[in-house]
Amino acid sequence: MEKDEVEIRDDAENWALKAFYIIFAGCIAFMLAAYIFAFN
Repeated sequence: MEKDEVEIRDDAENWALKAFYIIFAGCIAFMLAAYIFAFN
């Protein structure tokens, strides 16, 4: 039972990390695109 709970928690943490990295990468890409668009 405890093992299953740990696996579920790890999956949730992995999804949270994936979501965070996707959002972070999206923000970086958007800022770079805005910077390039503004100065070209």
